[in-house]
Amino acid sequence: MRKLSVRIEGPLRVHAGKKFPLKVVLRNQRNFLDSIGLKVEIKLARNLHFSAVAPWVAAGGDVLLDLAIMSRQRACVMEADYRIESNFPFGLFHRELKGTQAMAPPILIYPKKIVPRELMMQGALIASELDRSSRFSGEFGDLRGLRPWQSGDSAKHIDWPASAKSLARGHELRVREFDPPGFYTEHCDIVFHSFGKGGAILREDRFERALAFLAGTMDYLYSLGVKFTLHADFLAWLPQAGDSRNALIEIYALLAQATRATGTEAHEVQSVIDSQGGAQTRIILSDIETESWVDSLEVPKNSVLVDIRQVRFGRRVTRSSKEAVHA
Repeated sequence: MRKLSVRIEGPLRVHAGKKFPLKVVLRNQRNFLDSIGLKVEIKLARNLHFSAVAPWVAAGGDVLLDLAIMSRQRACVMEADYRIESNFPFGLFHRELKGTQAMAPPILIYPKKIVPRELMMQGALIASELDRSSRFSGEFGDLRGLRPWQSGDSAKHIDWPASAKSLARGHELRVREFDPPGFYTEHCDIVFHSFGKGGAILREDRFERALAFLAGTMDYLYSLGVKFTLHADFLAWLPQAGDSRNALIEIYALLAQATRATGTEAHEVQSVIDSQGGAQTRIILSDIETESWVDSLEVPKNSVLVDIRQVRFGRRVTRSSKEAVHA
């Protein structure tokens, strides 16, 4: 066991919730005596453990363990702890080897991407009139419904599954009908904060969930071609421009390493909102329930407030100050 070496290799950047390849190379540096029946346990992050078995490693040779693993949470993997054990032969002897390998560069696991339902609502990002900060959204607006085919309708508007049912009943083709086109805002601001009034519930899992909504929001805006600027208290309110794919990736890297800001006050959030101008479209996210902070701020009407409670949370890890007193 003493002359066994371990090398761990992985991708530089991945998203939580998606599998990624990890290579573990075991090298037997002895000139004779093979290593048999090796169990390898590796810990990359707090909730990212996995194990594998190498039945045989020849003397002077190596074995590649090609694994596919998945992390459910974001992380910045700076080092990997490993443990190798063997009970050969027949469980009569037990030997183990422990160590730590620095991951340089580190593996960045981005937050899982969840698109808030508020952004999917009709008109959430559509400008009511054309101005300097809006952009034509496309040839068609939102889908209104289906109607019978009429002379002059384009073939690409035909809904074939619905038309098949209609023809089977002796009716005509069915076509999709759209609302008039609108105009997407060309740029919007995203405000992320951890401000809440006294007694607000502080939960670690809610911060993780809020980051997942933030990642989903940025990805959704990028897919629409909408540029954005992120203002977050965990980044000391330093604006981060999301105007390109590379910029988006760099912000994901910041999210992978982010820690929750403490002591955020209402005047800080209000100052950021006021600096954006009243006509600017903005999306506001927080790991605190909306009811705990919205009355303390003057939020413009054209703001989209994201409620992070729209999905189920994991196990509760902290309690509110009121609950702690009554416990």
